[in-house]
Amino acid sequence: MHTIHSFGDSEATIYGPGGSFRLGDDPTESITIRDSDTYKSKSGADGFIERIHKAGPTYITVKLLKTSLVNALLSQLHQVNHQSPANWGRNTIKIVRLGEDVTTCEALAFADYDHPSGDHGGQIWWEFIGSKDACHGR
Repeated sequence: MHTIHSFGDSEATIYGPGGSFRLGDDPTESITIRDSDTYKSKSGADGFIERIHKAGPTYITVKLLKTSLVNALLSQLHQVNHQSPANWGRNTIKIVRLGEDVTTCEALAFADYDHPSGDHGGQIWWEFIGSKDACHGR
């Protein structure tokens, strides 16, 4: 499942060791929640096809403009998370779609971030990873 929230109609806030702050203000910035569940089919000896479900992690990608001040805040939060194993995987992101629903993703760790290279149209992508049931309310 994919869920994309534009910061034009949604607000997102991150809470974690090292601080809490709002993610993105520009409507061209966004946050995506992606489940990595995989399904495979295989034929059994009895001729029936089995569907195998492998539950994978949840990925949250925050896409910010290169010029966004939030990049510096996320960089500082990333450093604090790396300083101690006790800080790792303790981030929460709360997304509020204006006038609609609230999604909360808990126990998130920094997975990766993409330096501005022009590949993403002047954006930096910050990726978080959580368990398969890290997000609630979507």
